[in-house]
Amino acid sequence: MPECGRLTQQLNKMKISDKALNDIKKNLPGVLEQSSIMSKLEIAVALGFRSRQILWLASKKDPEIKELLDEYDKNREPNLMDAISGTWTHRMISGTAQGTEYIFYMMNKFPNEYKDMRISRNMHMTVVPDDKKFRDEFFGLTSGEKEQGADPDV
Repeated sequence: MPECGRLTQQLNKMKISDKALNDIKKNLPGVLEQSSIMSKLEIAVALGFRSRQILWLASKKDPEIKELLDEYDKNREPNLMDAISGTWTHRMISGTAQGTEYIFYMMNKFPNEYKDMRISRNMHMTVVPDDKKFRDEFFGLTSGEKEQGADPDV
């Protein structure tokens, strides 16, 4: 059986006590207000548990908890992106970022000015017509080849 299938079976066999469920239901709104960018594990630890599976079990058993967590996840994404962007900006301004971070930051903030030129150069292919006169003019023969009467098609 695939590993993920075994994990799902184990999670389905797990139970959550009514006391734990009530504690989560009572304390979850306060924990979610502490920070807008916490992970499921951080939420579980703040609630006094050691793993995020407890939140999965609680949300499976109580639709109100599921609704709270879903709403938090929906609002978490933009807040997380703002926090990451703020951290990057601070590192750039303070001068503590690595060289690759500067490049990555500039390419994401100003994509037209800092695009990867290797990619754009490879996108423009030159099509050479299959014409002997053009090849002779464009590629030509060296002076030594011309003196020896070499054939450019060889």
